[in-house]
Amino acid sequence: MAKLYKSKEYKKLIGQYGYRAHEFKNDVEFQFYIGDSYYQLENCPKAIKSFNRVYMSFGLGKANLAHSVKIKNSIYKLAVCRARDGDAAGAVMVLDGMKTNMGFFKNELVKAKYDPDFGRIKRTKEWKIFLEK
Repeated sequence: MAKLYKSKEYKKLIGQYGYRAHEFKNDVEFQFYIGDSYYQLENCPKAIKSFNRVYMSFGLGKANLAHSVKIKNSIYKLAVCRARDGDAAGAVMVLDGMKTNMGFFKNELVKAKYDPDFGRIKRTKEWKIFLEK
């Protein structure tokens, strides 16, 4: 799986492993590869499913922190996908969740404030409340 991901064969990776994503709900590495493959193919609605599984695993303390980079990337991209889809409340909810673990997500939270992917929601009341907190 990692070999396909590293060689940027995202469609092939999804074709071979995507149908099994529900079997590996708490496997951060598996969910990251599936979710990021969809993300790279600009299919946020499908990427959200895998990224959300990482978010839930992390929130429930079931995520293997040895994969901290993949956890951070998955959760950040979950917020990005929600923002791209115009779901300001969903994107801000994820970012607020990241704020509860500021030490772990500090760089991602700073990045979010300047990331153009959040541009679509930056005029919403949810975004303004997020910046005030």
